[in-house]
Amino acid sequence: MKTLLSFHSIVHAIFWIGTLLIFFAMNKETTASLLMNGYLMYLVFYVVFLIYVGISKTRKLKWAQLKERIVRFIGWFLSLSAVHYLMNWEIDIWGLAVPLGLSLGLVFSEFMTN
Repeated sequence: MKTLLSFHSIVHAIFWIGTLLIFFAMNKETTASLLMNGYLMYLVFYVVFLIYVGISKTRKLKWAQLKERIVRFIGWFLSLSAVHYLMNWEIDIWGLAVPLGLSLGLVFSEFMTN
C-alpha cells in the first residue's frame, strides 16, 4: 500500500507539473505540439490509473457501504438529470453523460485520491 501511495503521489505531481508547463506554453503562443501530444498521452495514462485505483478500492468495500454509495449515486444521477432536462427540454444519450459523470465523480471520487 505504501508503494502505491508514493507512486500515486509521483503521478499526481507529474500531472500538475505537466499542466503548468502546458499552460505556460500555450500562453506564450509557441507551437509545442510534441509537448502537447506527450501531455495528452500522459492524461490518458492518468485517467486509466485513477479508474484502476478507484475500482480496486471499491472492490474492498463491504456490501452495506457499497449499497449506500449506489443509492447516493442513483439519487445524484436522477436529480442532475432532472435539472438538465428542465434546462434543455430534450433527452438524448449525450445529455445524460454529464449527469452520469458528475454523479460518479461525486460519489466515488474519494477512492481515487486517498
